[in-house]
Amino acid sequence: MDKFQVFLKTSGASVLNEQSDAVETVTTNQISRDPIDVETLRAVCERKGASVLADYEASGTLSEASRKLFVKIAVSELIEKKGFYPRSEDKSKMARSMASREGLAGPDGPPLLKIKMGEENEGFEHFYDPISHSGFLEIRLRNLRRNLQDDQRRCQRKRVQSSPVHPRGSIAVDMPAEGDDPIEWMTVIKRMRPCQENLSTIKEAMDKTYASRRLWIAARHPTLEEFFAEFPRFVDMPYLVSAYCIGTLSED
Repeated sequence: MDKFQVFLKTSGASVLNEQSDAVETVTTNQISRDPIDVETLRAVCERKGASVLADYEASGTLSEASRKLFVKIAVSELIEKKGFYPRSEDKSKMARSMASREGLAGPDGPPLLKIKMGEENEGFEHFYDPISHSGFLEIRLRNLRRNLQDDQRRCQRKRVQSSPVHPRGSIAVDMPAEGDDPIEWMTVIKRMRPCQENLSTIKEAMDKTYASRRLWIAARHPTLEEFFAEFPRFVDMPYLVSAYCIGTLSED
């Protein structure tokens, strides 16, 4: 899997994150108290994601490629304003903005990007779920933090909370392909409402968790009841069985 590459842009020059003092500057000084709201997200998308806006305005939804770019842009904005460890409320606010109509197309735009995964949910939780601390934003952030040194990880939270220093530059984050954490993808599968609109994301999650499903079957030797309890989408979306379930069971 490709690794995140973090670059700092100060005084017009890019400094590689191999320099510990430069990374220290990012984690302590480049944290803004500016709010992350719908208007901010819309403005950032206009600058960095014109193709995302065009896709959304044309179809009322996002293709897989546009969704990945949208998440990349949102995470970059979170890191620039809130650091590598944004608070849960910051991630929730970003997720709400991403799922709102105004976040991409304005008040007269196409329908919302909300996905209802249950009556108790608001519809933004596929981007970030504050209860389970999962979602596409969290996947990106966790992958990015893997590149930090151990001492930077340990001191990050304290410095974010105690150093309200105004930012001296901007941060640009070169994101990799979609995160491959099987635990995060399993959460997406279980919490996402089974419907045609969510099918592409569910299929992607099935692909990402294929190896972990095989290992789980080999270790547990589950009954069919136990298998379907662990992977409920095979029950309410039976057309996935031929593509994912039968091959997995037959090989193991």
